[in-house]
Amino acid sequence: NKGLCKLMGNEPYPVAADQLGSATYTIDAARTMLDVFASKKYGTYHLCNRGACTRYDLAVRAAELTKLDSKNIIGKPMDKMKRPGPRVKYSIMDMKALRAAGIREPRSWEEALGDYVSTMKLPW
Repeated sequence: NKGLCKLMGNEPYPVAADQLGSATYTIDAARTMLDVFASKKYGTYHLCNRGACTRYDLAVRAAELTKLDSKNIIGKPMDKMKRPGPRVKYSIMDMKALRAAGIREPRSWEEALGDYVSTMKLPW
């Protein structure tokens, strides 16, 4: 993870603090897709981990879970991030179609992030 590498090197890591969205752990997405296939309730579904967070929230929580100092995570407004393309500030997904189909929603982004971090081979 680029951000964690920067934090390990005690470098500043700027992230958007005003971009609210839905984080998705690919393992959870794959499991939910398998549930959709097994249900045979085909259609269009939004799929993400439950809950919403800013990119700043996500970076700070990842630093905490890896026991890295989050002081170098710098929350900035998106318009100051100098990204190559426009980004939306609000991109939270509602998994209404999954619920209506009786398919279990993925767990929270915090729990998923904790599992992801636990699989990382950290040098400390």
